[in-house]
Amino acid sequence: MVVFESNKGRRIIGRLERGDNLLESLLTTCEKFDVKAGFIRGLGAFETAELTEYDIEKGDYRPPFRLEGLHELLMLNGNVSFKEGRPFLHLHALLSSVKPGACTVYGGHLLSATVFACEFEIVTSDDVELVRKADTATGLSLWQESGKLKAKS
Repeated sequence: MVVFESNKGRRIIGRLERGDNLLESLLTTCEKFDVKAGFIRGLGAFETAELTEYDIEKGDYRPPFRLEGLHELLMLNGNVSFKEGRPFLHLHALLSSVKPGACTVYGGHLLSATVFACEFEIVTSDDVELVRKADTATGLSLWQESGKLKAKS
């Protein structure tokens, strides 16, 4: 188990513009506000999005599923950490498409999105730095044991 306590944090609240690249915009925000660890949530709508999921048997992500056209962002949830010395976002999303008589919901690991509208919040943990490295048990890049996680002095 990897567990760390944080006693210092901030809330960064913002809105992205239509046409913004979601991941680039959130990474720019994290760099601007020096976010080393935190959680992200958001609502809105996307004009395009790419979702995937991890294939346990193959030990890799499946080919992306691309959504075109306006889809409501029901939930954006994820975290911020560091990977290879740079801020890294791990995001999941639920998106919906409503047509007469039917509502389809898509979800998964979010690879990319073009914003129609998006309001977000980043809750930081300013006294820790979360670092991702390869985990041999899962094949994923995960937060590592204490000692690899660094408490700020």
